Amino acid sequence: MKISPVRLLIKDTKVLGFGTGKDEGCEVFPTTPMLLHRLGLQPIDQKRTLKELTIDTKDLRPYQIEDIKFLASRKCSACFNEQRTGKTPTALATMKEKNVKKLLIIAPASTLYTWAEECKRWWFTELPAVVVDGVASKRRKIIEAWQQGALIISYECLREMNHVVKNEYGDIEELSITGDLGYIEKHRDIEGVILDEAHRIKNHKSKQAAALFSLMYIPNRIALTGTPAPGKQHEIFSILHWLYPKVFTGYWRFIDYYFTQYEEYNANGKYKVIGTFKPNKDKELQQYLDVISTRRLRASVMDWLPEKDREVIKLPLTKEQEQYIDELNAYFEVTGTNVDAVNILAKLIKIRQILLHPAILELKGKSPKLEWIKQYLKDYPEKSVIVFSNFTGWLKLLGKELNCDNFIIGETTKARREELKRKFQNKEINLLLINIKAGKEGITLDTADVAIFTDKYPPVGDIQQAEDRFVATTKDKLNTGHTIIDLVMKDSYEENIMQLLKNNASEVDIINNYIKYLKGE
Repeated sequence: MKISPVRLLIKDTKVLGFGTGKDEGCEVFPTTPMLLHRLGLQPIDQKRTLKELTIDTKDLRPYQIEDIKFLASRKCSACFNEQRTGKTPTALATMKEKNVKKLLIIAPASTLYTWAEECKRWWFTELPAVVVDGVASKRRKIIEAWQQGALIISYECLREMNHVVKNEYGDIEELSITGDLGYIEKHRDIEGVILDEAHRIKNHKSKQAAALFSLMYIPNRIALTGTPAPGKQHEIFSILHWLYPKVFTGYWRFIDYYFTQYEEYNANGKYKVIGTFKPNKDKELQQYLDVISTRRLRASVMDWLPEKDREVIKLPLTKEQEQYIDELNAYFEVTGTNVDAVNILAKLIKIRQILLHPAILELKGKSPKLEWIKQYLKDYPEKSVIVFSNFTGWLKLLGKELNCDNFIIGETTKARREELKRKFQNKEINLLLINIKAGKEGITLDTADVAIFTDKYPPVGDIQQAEDRFVATTKDKLNTGHTIIDLVMKDSYEENIMQLLKNNASEVDIINNYIKYLKGE
């Protein structure tokens, strides 16, 4: 018998039966106090933690510091803290405490640039944080050039894909095409990996899961998700296998150990159905999760939880956008087109439109904001989302691209407005496209999870009123997560506008929230 803080190895199956896997000729069992008690053994210290941290912790919350001490004390671990509790800083600071300087971050495509910004704040400021995006050839060059720092890549780019093609004789052949995984695997010196939204690999048979399982050679691994088992209890297997493949060696081993099973029949014959936990196995699994992960609930650690979370996504300009803006600034027109400006104000309006989508002005080129929104909705189909803009033309273009006609704009009738409000509040629809001026008053949309502002412009009062459309109005909605996302084109006029609005908001707040200031809060 061999005992470690995470696993037991027992040769004789008569002692405890069959475990969650087999290794070194022994049955493998997850080490828990319940199992040690069954064996008549004394509990061991499984929840070791660092006494002190070497990194600067001044901007971290007390519970984050405790979590980092816990997570940094083990090679592989998970942070299952609820949404809005700050898992990103916790994970990055943990990797910094471990002195990991070549870090792979795998996340939903819509969050890649956010991760890049967070790396600058919570990880090593002197090391680069590079986003893998663009066409396949560009992504390959980025990965091959990676020497140190953080490489941030999406699930979609990483996973393996199958394509069916015809050969020269016209016969159909199935060719397995590897995404960027093959280029990543050439880097055998990766020191750490963070897997964001880890529940995405819940299907252990998926190409996505297979790609992640091939990266288990990376020594320091952290899984992040607020919902480790999003639908069914056994969906946590993939995360456990990714973290501890020598404990949870196989899916059916895991199922046989923890869950009841029964058989049913359909047109294809007999199949196995996974039932509920076997007696006391739920407690045993809970004890094990307590050893390898953190789980913070918002209500218990954040009684001061703000009504709204804020996030700024900075997207890179396309070459076309840069060219159009440079020409407008220099000549008050775009060369070879009908786009011109008679004065500075007209020029600024056209620049704002180009930053949304050149197509608004019938110019060629892509819209990073459109692509980001499409990807975000794909990444988070379960979320209720409101998209705000000052430009109705842009919203209509966006609606066409998203196949959505749920508009609240100047021309929306009162009856249609009320219908959309009712459907959104009742979860019959989960996407609304709203003009800021049309949606700033007389409408409550507090079932929304996210409000995306594609553009902002003074007066700041209009923006604040629009934001307040989805602030929680009852206690039961307070902890569901209300996030405001600002989409901003990097190194553009929009960054100046955001700073202006921030300054104006501070001044307006002195009047609108005077009680807070009188109390000295």
